[in-house]
Amino acid sequence: MIQQTPYQLVGGIHPDEQKQLSNHIAPRKLPLAESLHFPLQTGPYGLQATVKDGERVLGGQCIARGNGPFSQAWHAPTSGRIEWVAKMATTDAQASMCEGLRLIPDGTDNWVAPEPKLSEQSDPNELLERIAWAGIAGMGGAGFPTHAKLAGDQQVQTLIINIAECEPYISCDDVITRTESARILEGARIIMRILNATRLWIGVEDNKPEATAAMQQALAAHTDLDATIWVCPTKYPSGGEKQLIQLITGEEIPAGQRPAALGYHMHNPATLVAVADAVLRGRPLTHRLVTLTGQAAQDPGNRWTALGTPIQHCIDQATDKTAAPARTIMGGPMMGFEVLDTSAGILKTTNCLLLAGASEIPVVPDEQPCIRCGECAVACPVALQPQTLFWQIQGQDMERAEAEGLMDCIECGACAYVCPSHIPLVSYYRHGKDTLRQRQLDHVKADRARTRFEARQARLEAEQAARASKRAARAKQIEQAQQGEDPRKAAVKAALERTRKKREASE
Repeated sequence: MIQQTPYQLVGGIHPDEQKQLSNHIAPRKLPLAESLHFPLQTGPYGLQATVKDGERVLGGQCIARGNGPFSQAWHAPTSGRIEWVAKMATTDAQASMCEGLRLIPDGTDNWVAPEPKLSEQSDPNELLERIAWAGIAGMGGAGFPTHAKLAGDQQVQTLIINIAECEPYISCDDVITRTESARILEGARIIMRILNATRLWIGVEDNKPEATAAMQQALAAHTDLDATIWVCPTKYPSGGEKQLIQLITGEEIPAGQRPAALGYHMHNPATLVAVADAVLRGRPLTHRLVTLTGQAAQDPGNRWTALGTPIQHCIDQATDKTAAPARTIMGGPMMGFEVLDTSAGILKTTNCLLLAGASEIPVVPDEQPCIRCGECAVACPVALQPQTLFWQIQGQDMERAEAEGLMDCIECGACAYVCPSHIPLVSYYRHGKDTLRQRQLDHVKADRARTRFEARQARLEAEQAARASKRAARAKQIEQAQQGEDPRKAAVKAALERTRKKREASE
C-alpha cells in the first residue's frame, strides 16, 4: 500500500537538486586499488589487529576487531598481504592520523568459506551475534554498530526503512533500492524478527518514483507483511530520523530520546542489504555502494566499492585525471565535509564523494554580523532558535545554550544555508556541543579524582590510626617493664603454672 505522508516538515529548505548526475546510471563495480587502507581508530572505540604484519589473508577474513558491546570489525575485501602502518590518514574533516593496516591485493581474489547460513526464523540472539561478527554499522552516515542498536530496542512495534535520502547530490540509497529491493526486504524481515516488530513502513521522497515502484513490486512476494510505503514531499532534511517519523505520524521524539521511546526503529536500505548478506549468505560487510558525482566527475554514477579503497583511487576512476576536482566533499554539500587527505580509505559510512567543480560549491564569503532576520529560525527543522544559540555560544554561555536545546540540533546545515550574513552556524553548534561534552567529561574525571582522593585520605588516616595504636601499646609495654612488671614473663609464668596444675590433677 502506498500513501502520502499526512504531515508537513517543520522548517526545511529546497537546495538545488543534482541527483540526475548519478541516479540514471546502473551501479558498477569499482576496480580494486593497488592498496586498501583500514584505520584502527574508528569513532571513539579503537580496533585491534587480528592479523600480523606481513601475513597473507583471504577475502572475508577478519583483520581487525574491537572489544566491548560497541565493537566493530574490518574484514578483508579481497585476498592479499597485510602491512602494519604506524601513521595512516583517517577519513574525517581534520585528516587526523592513527595506526592502521594496509592490504596489498594479490590479484587472485580468493575468499574464505562463508559462515553457515542462518534463516530469518533463527534465534534472535544468534542473529545478533552474526550481525556483530559481520561488522555491520549504520551505512546512512551515523556508523553506529547495528548489533548494538538492535540489542537495546526490545519495545519496538514498527520498523522503518529510510529511503528519503534528502541530500541534493547523493543517490546511492535510491539506486540500491531500485536494484536490490528483494535483499532489502530480506534484511528487514531479519530485523523485525530480532525486534519482534509487527509492522513495516518504508519512507521515500516523491522524487524517487523508480525506488517506490521497485519496493512495491518486491512487497508483492511478501503478502504476510503489514507494510506501507509512505511518500513524502521532497524537502531537506526530510530524511532525518526524527523528521521522517514526524512526517508519517505527526509525533515528535522527546528530547534526548531515541525513536524506540515511541516504538519505532529505523534503518538505511544499504544496512539491510548487509544484514541479509551476513545472515542468509554468511558474508561479512566488505563493500558498499558509493555515489561518485559532481561537475568534475566525467564518469559519475554509483560504484560498488571495496572498503578501504583510497579516496584518490575513486577520484581517478571518475575523472579523466587531467582536471582534478576543485574540492572533494565526503557526503553531500549540506552535511558533508571537505576531504583534506585523499589517501584515506572508504569507510562504511562513505555514501558519497562529491567531486566539485570550481563554480559548483563556491567559497563561502567572510562571516558578517548577524542582522537578526530570523531566516535561520524559519528553516530549522527542529524548531530551535539558531541565532539565540549562536549568541550564547559566542558568549561562552554553554549551559544556557544547552537549556535552549543545543544538543537537539541535528546539524543539518539548513540555518547556515539561508543565512544572509554567511555565518557558519553549524560550526558554532559543533563547537558548543564539543565544549559541553568536554565539560561533562571533566566533571566525570573530577568526580573520579575526588573519589580516589577521599579513598586515599581514608586509607592514610586508617594507617595512621593503626600506627598510633601500635605505638601506644609499645609505650605501655615499656612502662610496665620499667616498673618491674614484664608482661611477657608474667604470661610465661602463668602458662607454666597452668601446666603444673594439669599435671598434678592427672596424677
